[in-house]
Amino acid sequence: MKLILIQLSSLLQAKNDILNQMRNTNSSLEAKTNELKSQLNQKDESILKLTNELERVKNLLSSKTKEAMLAKE
Repeated sequence: MKLILIQLSSLLQAKNDILNQMRNTNSSLEAKTNELKSQLNQKDESILKLTNELERVKNLLSSKTKEAMLAKE
């Protein structure tokens, strides 16, 4: 009976060790996921800024082209 209790205790400890490893792995994965989400958000913001700047330049070019066409007439 004592041997069975020792084995059960050992199995329980092994189970707890595995659960702790899983929790640690999960925490690491969550941290990495959050880091990647943050990087993605920063890239999205950069893309939005560049898109807005491109639109501004396109509008400016269109305006200057119209001015040049009117000046030719």
